[in-house]
Amino acid sequence: AHVISATLTVDTHDCIEPCTVNGTVSWTNTGGTISTATDLSISYNGNSIPVASAMIINPGETLSYMFSIPDLIAGTYTIQASPNTGTAPQVITVRTPANIVSTGISATPRVLPCVQSCTVDVSVTWTNNGGSEGSFIPSINVDGTPISPPQYTSESLAPGASITHTFVTDVLAVGSHQICADPNGTCATINIYSGPSIAATGITTDKTSCTSPCDVTIDVTWTNTGDVDGTFTPSINIDSLH
Repeated sequence: AHVISATLTVDTHDCIEPCTVNGTVSWTNTGGTISTATDLSISYNGNSIPVASAMIINPGETLSYMFSIPDLIAGTYTIQASPNTGTAPQVITVRTPANIVSTGISATPRVLPCVQSCTVDVSVTWTNNGGSEGSFIPSINVDGTPISPPQYTSESLAPGASITHTFVTDVLAVGSHQICADPNGTCATINIYSGPSIAATGITTDKTSCTSPCDVTIDVTWTNTGDVDGTFTPSINIDSLH
């Protein structure tokens, strides 16, 4: 009787989507008689791929074919030959790519309020939400400009893993600034103030003229037109004499 034995090999058992699996499948007649007409195919997860139809295989003869299964998305695939006597199915694991995102950021000025400039301690956490290990260079930017020089080199994150890094940066311009994580930036806001601006904005006296010696009551109003609190020593002068 004829016996058709299969041999099935693939070029990968683990890959990242979209994944193309290439393989070779062979059928050999290990029996002593010629085979009947046999359809040869491979299948995976309910999908059948015809390889050859109504093939007759002589005793000792081997028929080999190459195949390719393109664009597999994340999941587990069992590839097998038909007829499949003598060969085990090939199991392929397809994973999603790495997806490294920043999941938290804090920016803490060393002095509050920040006037004219500020040194800021920044803490950022990154998490790999994908199904594969990935590499990235942890960094931050201020208003879209990366800090220079970089403070860290490349990091690798396994699927589901997180890592936290701290940075120190100087913010030098008055205004509201966004400090963001690179890559995939979550952001924190830092406000740099111009400072206090205190000036006398009004002065009145209870007399406009008098005979010496004369007591005069003077009322002075000072106003802070700046953007943070300020301190000052109230004073007046008479004919430039304090």
